[in-house]
Amino acid sequence: MSRVNFSKEYGYWVHKLKQYPFNEQIKNRLEEIECPWRPSDANHIIKGKNPVHTPKALLDLMKKESDKTLHKYELMREAVDMVKAGISQAEWSLIRDVYINKSMTVEGAAYKYLDRSKNYAYDNIIWPFFRRFEETVFELSVAGKFSMKVSMV
Repeated sequence: MSRVNFSKEYGYWVHKLKQYPFNEQIKNRLEEIECPWRPSDANHIIKGKNPVHTPKALLDLMKKESDKTLHKYELMREAVDMVKAGISQAEWSLIRDVYINKSMTVEGAAYKYLDRSKNYAYDNIIWPFFRRFEETVFELSVAGKFSMKVSMV
């Protein structure tokens, strides 16, 4: 397959891989949850007589557990780590230098790490990596949605 087809099929996953290991995104999202920006209210003096207070720690925990963006970043990081564990160090170095660090081209990385051609790298490393990455994200998201705890009473 050509480079154009690769970009069409896996462009979204390439974009997500550029953000790996998602530490900065997760840190920023946790900061937004814990300290949200709120516009000032001119009527902040006027409040109900008996407001219900939920402890801040519990409220933050509930927000973290239900935050879709935070779960997405954690899921992507886990998927990349799982796929990375299944490939060799040379293959990961090729993927990292081409797509995460953007310090090399596919052709240069293929010659440096594998002593092979660009076509070999696409056919035997890059395509399978992104295919496994996509499948792993899907499997993890399905497992998370359909995990049910059944207890016998």
